[in-house]
Amino acid sequence: RGALPFMSTFGMSFTPLDLSSSLDRQLSVVDIVLNKATDEIVSVSKVVSNTNEKWINFSDRFNKLERYLQEHPDIHVVDPTNRVTPLMDRVATQSLLEELPLIEVAAGGAIVRPPRCVKVTGFDDAALFDKLKSANLVVPTIVKPQIACGASESHTMAIVFEDRGYSNLAVPLPAVIQEYVDHQSVIFKFYVLGEQVFYSTRKSTPDAVVLRTMINTAAPIIVFDSLKTLPTGRAVDEKAAESALDITAMRSTAAALRRKLGLTIIGFDVVVSIHTRDHVIVDVNYFPTFKDVPDTEAVPAFWKALQESRNTRTI
Repeated sequence: RGALPFMSTFGMSFTPLDLSSSLDRQLSVVDIVLNKATDEIVSVSKVVSNTNEKWINFSDRFNKLERYLQEHPDIHVVDPTNRVTPLMDRVATQSLLEELPLIEVAAGGAIVRPPRCVKVTGFDDAALFDKLKSANLVVPTIVKPQIACGASESHTMAIVFEDRGYSNLAVPLPAVIQEYVDHQSVIFKFYVLGEQVFYSTRKSTPDAVVLRTMINTAAPIIVFDSLKTLPTGRAVDEKAAESALDITAMRSTAAALRRKLGLTIIGFDVVVSIHTRDHVIVDVNYFPTFKDVPDTEAVPAFWKALQESRNTRTI
């Protein structure tokens, strides 16, 4: 997309790092180290910890770079790995979202919020339904592994239509159980580059009753791979659905999320509940592709975000 030009453009030029060679020589002429830590994950532990315990294993070459950057804190990094790792853990991400300031939506009484959610370590636990009740969770729900990336099993999910569907559920543990938000088959993809915010509209899974009818199943669950496509809803008037989106509230949310995470490049997904008009943040990720944003807008915004990040850095 021309986002990483070798020749000076917009006062910037980019060069790849050869991590098998001396970093001293290469980084002596570098102002910013741009990296995507999630691309360097080798493996993750089955049990995710919110402590300093190491549960993500990165490639040797990335560990080499990390050690060098720790020894040279004067080098500006976009973005530091310790700020990215919470987004690899769905429980940590949920906690961060719950700590955001309350943002109201123009529709009376509606707010921006994360989905109702509870962490579980087993689906046949006698206390499972007590946990669900405490979290005000009733079927339908969507069940996801706590680990959000870095392992193939992190993409194995399920939609549960009936309580009996939890028994022996084939989703890796620990897991999170979230409310399934009926959202008129429309999802809003937000892209944050520094202070600039873009969004696009995409078709999404149907409301729960419609989804179950479409796949014609009496089974109490659907187990699926999130990298593959579930059925999307029938053709909807995206413009009409978009009219329910409070873009001012979402820009405020993007700014609050960026401040909370301390990240330069973020993506997050929002659905609007057809029942309450709440704007529900169903996913947050680092360094999205921005494929829905035209190059003429995304690339200059990317360059500007990098420059602003360096100019406002704190060590």
